Amino acid sequence: MKAKQYRVSRTKKKLLLLKYNGVKEVIWRIDSQEQREEILRLGFSMIPWLYEIKTKPISNLRSVESTLVKDVQYSYKRKKRKIV
Repeated sequence: MKAKQYRVSRTKKKLLLLKYNGVKEVIWRIDSQEQREEILRLGFSMIPWLYEIKTKPISNLRSVESTLVKDVQYSYKRKKRKIV
């Protein structure tokens, strides 16, 4: 069994076990497009909930009112390249 097939099988087993136990909602981080397609192929619905933002330097931060933009800048200064 290849690593890709193992990951797909593991995801399938986890989802079916959760469905059998009556769990209605699960919050997961989807790592790849294959995993997303496998979940949809099994008949489960997906709602995007978490977003990943790449940080970058921002000039003239004083004129910005948005706190999200400031969080991106400060995360960049803390050497974090992605925030969720």
